[in-house]
Parts: sequence; structure tokens; C-alpha cells
Amino acid sequence: MREDALRLTWVAELNFGRGTRDQFEFSLPLGYSIEKVVSENLRGWTVKPDAASQLVEATLLKPATGSEKITLVLDVQLGKQA
Repeated sequence: MREDALRLTWVAELNFGRGTRDQFEFSLPLGYSIEKVVSENLRGWTVKPDAASQLVEATLLKPATGSEKITLVLDVQLGKQA
């Protein structure tokens, strides 16, 4: 067990009615490391930091209709959060 960091698992169950989506964006505070992004329908993901946050873009293999589940696994060093 590491006492100098926290590992967080964020399960996003996204519902968007009758529409379709092929990409999702998540805004995270600076200081969090994104270890992995998981979904059965995930093509890939990127992180774009800016001055106040970091934007995680998750791109799907095929457009999702109505809902999608995406899991983000994050680490944060204790005492170093933004």
C-alpha cells in the first residue's frame, strides 16, 4: 500500500437520450495522473493540459447510441494536488 498517493477509479455511466456520440471529454484538476481509460468501445484517449485543468478526450471505436460506460483510473500524489 502506498501512503504517498491515492488511486481513484471513476466509472462514468453516460446517458444521452436518443443521440449518438463518438467522443467524450472529461475535465480533471491538474496534479492527477491518468493511468488508464477503459471501455469496451474505446479506440483511444489523449490528455490536453492547460493552465487550470487537463482535458481527457476519449474516442470510441463506433458511435454509441443512448449510453456509454467509460472508466478512468487516476493517481494523485498526496500534498501535490492543484
